[in-house]
Amino acid sequence: MIIFDIDKVQKELDGKFNLSHLIVNRVKKLKAGVESKVERKMREKEIILAIREIDSGELVYARDEGTTRNAQVELSDSVIIEDN
Repeated sequence: MIIFDIDKVQKELDGKFNLSHLIVNRVKKLKAGVESKVERKMREKEIILAIREIDSGELVYARDEGTTRNAQVELSDSVIIEDN
């Protein structure tokens, strides 16, 4: 079981829709071989790892403040910024 403060993260990202897009995009990157920002526990699935990364604050992401909620759907490809 994972302990996750979803209310805090939802507030930072302006809702659960943006949070779900961030999680999905991070899982895709982890499956593609990107190095995790937090230590992976034994047999931990990518989705749990992505949630722990977001909750830890180690993952850097950006929101476009100039868009409306309806247009934020298109941000899904540019939400995660990699340091590499």
